[in-house]
Amino acid sequence: MSKDRSNVTALLDETPSYSRQNQGGIFVVIKGPDRGETARLTSEPVSFGSDPRCSLVLTDKTVSRKHLEAQLIGEEVMMIDCGSTNGSFIQGSRFEKISIGFGSEVKLGRTVIKFLPDEEIVEPTPSAQMSFGSIVGGDTKVRQMFTLLEDVAKTNATVLIEGETGTGKELIAEEIHNHSPRRDGPLVVFDCGSVPRELIESMLFGHVKGSFTGAITDRRGAFAEANGGTIFLD
Repeated sequence: MSKDRSNVTALLDETPSYSRQNQGGIFVVIKGPDRGETARLTSEPVSFGSDPRCSLVLTDKTVSRKHLEAQLIGEEVMMIDCGSTNGSFIQGSRFEKISIGFGSEVKLGRTVIKFLPDEEIVEPTPSAQMSFGSIVGGDTKVRQMFTLLEDVAKTNATVLIEGETGTGKELIAEEIHNHSPRRDGPLVVFDCGSVPRELIESMLFGHVKGSFTGAITDRRGAFAEANGGTIFLD
C-alpha cells in the first residue's frame, strides 16, 4: 500500500548563521484592533495615532489623533507622548518622555506595541587572512567569523560570546580588544563564577570605606578599572 506523502513532516530549513541588526528597529502591534501592524523606525520619527497622517494609523477609539512619537536620537530610542488624552504607559507607569530598549512594550489606549530589532540575514565574506591575532583557522566558517570580529572590534557594541568551556571565549574577547580603538586601555577579565553573590555589586561597581562591614578601604570596581578599555565578564 502506498503512503500519502502529503502527511510526511517537512524538514526545517537550516537556521541562518549570520544576521545584521539595522539601525533603529521595528514596532509591532501585539494587542488591540490593529494587531500585527508594523512600523519601522529609521532616522525619521515614527508617529502613532488615529490621524491618517500618522506613520502607524490605529483604529483603537481610545487612542488620540497623534498619541505618541518615537525618535532615534544617536543610539537611543526615545518615546514621546504627544499630549494624549489617555496617556502612554510602560509597565503600568505613565510617561511623557522615556528611552526604551528592545523588548519594551508600550500601552496606548487599549493598544500595546512592542519594539523589536530590525535584522536581516547576511553571508559574511570569508576573511582572506588565516588568523585574527592569535586565533588561527582556515575553515570558511572560521574566516567568516574573522570578518565579523574585525567589524565589531571597531565599534563600542556589547558582544556576547557563547561556547563551551575551552572553546576560546576569552581569547576572542582579548583579540576584539586588541583590534579595537580601546587597545591602549586595560582589558579587565572578571570571573563572575568565583565571586560570592553578596560581593558581586562591590566587585563590579566598587565601594567606599565603611559602606559595609569589612570595607576598611575604598575600592575601585571592575568597571572603573576597565575605563577606557574593555571589560570581559566571564
